[in-house]
Amino acid sequence: MGKVRYYKEQATAFIDYASKFPALDVLRVFNEWVVSKDLLGKDREGIWRIVRKSFPIKEKIIKEGDESYMRLSAVLELLYQSDLKRLKRLLEEREKDIDKT
Repeated sequence: MGKVRYYKEQATAFIDYASKFPALDVLRVFNEWVVSKDLLGKDREGIWRIVRKSFPIKEKIIKEGDESYMRLSAVLELLYQSDLKRLKRLLEEREKDIDKT
């Protein structure tokens, strides 16, 4: 049996198993299921790639002023500042190249 076929069969088996626990987090149930089946490494990753596409993506609404909003704002600010520094450095390098010619 090929690996892809094996992964699909195991993913189907997990999806059936996970349907018994709709209130729990899919990743948590998957980790428990994988440990009980002694699946590790590449097999675990291959099965998870198939499984994660089978469940709907949960949306989370973040309200301004919430803790999640503050965390997200801090991360975005770090990325923004990093991008600005990189852009500034690239512009300076470009100006040096132009001045050399």
